[in-house]
Amino acid sequence: MKKFAGFLLGLLIVLASLGIAVAQNQQAGLTQPPKVIVIGREYLKPGKAGMSHEKTESAFVQAFARAKWPTHYIAMDSLSGKTRSLFITPYDSFEAWEKDSLAIQKNTALAAALDHASVADGELLASTDQGVFCAQRRLQPAPGGGHAAYALFRDSSFSHSSGARQRVG
Repeated sequence: MKKFAGFLLGLLIVLASLGIAVAQNQQAGLTQPPKVIVIGREYLKPGKAGMSHEKTESAFVQAFARAKWPTHYIAMDSLSGKTRSLFITPYDSFEAWEKDSLAIQKNTALAAALDHASVADGELLASTDQGVFCAQRRLQPAPGGGHAAYALFRDSSFSHSSGARQRVG
């Protein structure tokens, strides 16, 4: 339970930070949170955090910068719990996420640089996973509610056993 609570607290902080970053990139007016957020997590092997991981991650940043890639992400490292890094990418829609992924594959120089960076980074990782989060507009305040209404994000996580569908349904 402590792990789950820690994860939810970390996710809340990340999402609040993402809201600030998105607000800085938008023009004046009502700021809407992204509709789709992709969060990649990297769990590092013991002793592999710090400068060695920053060096391998900088290869990803350099690859995207050389390609002048329009999609940006936020990277964050944990300060407590297991050593991990989060990579948060906002998208306007699932279609925008798909287009971005396909465009990376079509850009052979970028794809090769990312593959090379992934091999080097993989040597430092114990495991990785990814979560995709979707905004539920029906749970958000009506337009014109002001920026304060968007200061909080809500995360709902569900897990089930393989036979849960028969018991619940």
